[in-house]
Amino acid sequence: MRTVLLLIASSMVVCGCAAAQPQRMLRKDVPDSEVQQDRAACQAQSMSVNTADWEYRGTFMEGFNIQQKQNKILELCMIARGYK
Repeated sequence: MRTVLLLIASSMVVCGCAAAQPQRMLRKDVPDSEVQQDRAACQAQSMSVNTADWEYRGTFMEGFNIQQKQNKILELCMIARGYK
């Protein structure tokens, strides 16, 4: 039983790390310095989310849920700025 729980917890950690990896969004008409500035601005905006959805509050999945929401905001912000 312990082995199964440890395996499940380990899998969730690995999945969480994989989901947290930043993706490189492209826009051909801008220099790398502007991409970095846009990403920093979007990342700052995404960090304003620090509350998990109600069903995750108080559980071991709370941090993962917050990270997912932050990643989605970052992605949508970059798309709004013209990145793909």
